[in-house]
Amino acid sequence: GSPEGYERLRSGAPCLMTPLLLARLATQVTQFYCSLASLVTVFNALEVRPSPDLFGYSFWTQQNILEATGTVGEVHPQVGLTLAQLTYVASKRANATAFHAGQHGVEALRE
Repeated sequence: GSPEGYERLRSGAPCLMTPLLLARLATQVTQFYCSLASLVTVFNALEVRPSPDLFGYSFWTQQNILEATGTVGEVHPQVGLTLAQLTYVASKRANATAFHAGQHGVEALRE
């Protein structure tokens, strides 16, 4: 993280999710997995669990998320994922809606 990023985290409005997200922060394993790393972080923080029959994992990883959501072969993270593709993967285990930040004010994104 950059000094600017750390300062934004420190000076931002209090959010109950921040400690949960930071405690489960997954850094991307490849340059193309930033969206999957973000989804893994959110799913783990919200305690959205993968299916118990997934090799005994009780948490998400960047290596198991596509298999656990049944999206292997449907999306190809080796070239990066669009917001629509990421939302599709997320929707397999949770109610997911895509929001483009530029189309909404900050308050709308916080709802």
